[in-house]
Amino acid sequence: MDLINNNKGYVALSTLLLLIAALFYHLFSDDDIVPEAQYIIDKYQYDKEHEDNTHTLNLAPEENTEPQQRETLSASNNNLFVAIYKMFVDDQLLPSVQETLREFSYNKDLDDNLFIAFLALGSTTYEEAKLSYEAAFKRSYNPNLPLDFNRDIPKITPFTAFAEKAGLCELTEPTCSINISNKKSEIDAFYRENQSTIEEYLSLVSFNNTHVVNDTAVSSRGFDRINISKVVTAKIVLLIEEENLNEASALYNRLAKLEFKFLKTNSILHTVVSLLVIEQDLLPLFRLLQSKTQKSSNNLELLPNSLPIEVVNADPKFWKVQFSDTAALINIGEKRIEENFLKGRSVIEQYFSPIVLSLLYKPNSVTNDLYLRLNLDKIPQNINKKNLLSSYQQFESLDKTMLLDGPNEKGFFIRNYRNISGAIILYTVWPRYKVSLNMQLASLDVQLLLHNAINKATVSKLVNPYTGDKVFFKDDSWCFPALPAENKEDICVPEF
Repeated sequence: MDLINNNKGYVALSTLLLLIAALFYHLFSDDDIVPEAQYIIDKYQYDKEHEDNTHTLNLAPEENTEPQQRETLSASNNNLFVAIYKMFVDDQLLPSVQETLREFSYNKDLDDNLFIAFLALGSTTYEEAKLSYEAAFKRSYNPNLPLDFNRDIPKITPFTAFAEKAGLCELTEPTCSINISNKKSEIDAFYRENQSTIEEYLSLVSFNNTHVVNDTAVSSRGFDRINISKVVTAKIVLLIEEENLNEASALYNRLAKLEFKFLKTNSILHTVVSLLVIEQDLLPLFRLLQSKTQKSSNNLELLPNSLPIEVVNADPKFWKVQFSDTAALINIGEKRIEENFLKGRSVIEQYFSPIVLSLLYKPNSVTNDLYLRLNLDKIPQNINKKNLLSSYQQFESLDKTMLLDGPNEKGFFIRNYRNISGAIILYTVWPRYKVSLNMQLASLDVQLLLHNAINKATVSKLVNPYTGDKVFFKDDSWCFPALPAENKEDICVPEF
């Protein structure tokens, strides 16, 4: 008990000292630098220290610089009264932020929508699924209601349970086909039992309205979609073993068309799921089918020759949708900050109580900073594959300059005295998946290029469209050197 009381006293004293330091800091300091200016300053300093690795990334703000609102964000706070006032008052949302949230934070284009049809899969009508989505959507944007992260799609749940029980694996694993063969009777029985749901799932390809809906409102179980594809993949493997190649090819074609359709949508959740299914299952399955059917008549369709640049380098709408979803989480209400964002962050909890964390949180400020950062980090959209990686590398260098040390940066807490919780969220919760995801899509694009070139016997002349690297042959596979950034292994495709 004494230890707890001492701890509380330490927290209170630390908080008081922090506030006093922050007030004196702003009493004698100049105005804050607006985010755009700070990015340019940090970039200049970074380039000066690394003259052998300079950038050309354009950091100029957009024409609509919203001077009045940015003046509000950086209003003079070099006196004690303003500093105290800003401790308790949040910023106003920037006009461009409000416009984006108005555009993407409401329901539209829900008729004949691919994602609503997915929600209705096998268990309810389309109209019932739409009503359920609209209710969940309103809930996700209501700061007074807890978010519901445990919504299931009933007909998908059995696929997840079966995939875990049967140990369904990725075909990229050496023993996966053998494991599937050993589970043949179980897989066939489950497939027959759930064939109507599988058929309905594969028929989703007919929905041409792919206007993205709110991922949070759809379901936290959306990743379970991967297990339906795994069951279908296992069935295709069994059909190949039975030499039923035409049926195997037809089923493969249907699954591939659906996964590539989901891949090209603006949903981060479904893009990631399809990326995993295509890389881990469909590509090796394609090679397996190709090796079995190359001398026989079959209806196996070729994979896409490549991904359009708009898919690899996701368009602005994609990131605005993700920003809108994240803004809903940011504005869930002060009382849920610790539970939703800071749970388990022992270093933070050691110094700040939940009350202090809630007090030093300004959701509008976080939302504004997040939006500005997304705009400044945006990779140019009118870019070709040859120049894409250099833009990514510029982004990475700038991002590391700004965020590498995150909350451990010297003076972090004082600089963010009025929005400590929000600054921590901005540094730690917003996933750095922009470059990571696009690099994975670029890697998939290169794999598609290799697959199709091997099939056409033109592989020896290939050049990587992103790096200019020439193809090479090793270990019975055609390969390109790994792409920079997160891909550490060579990109290889077996010859057969």
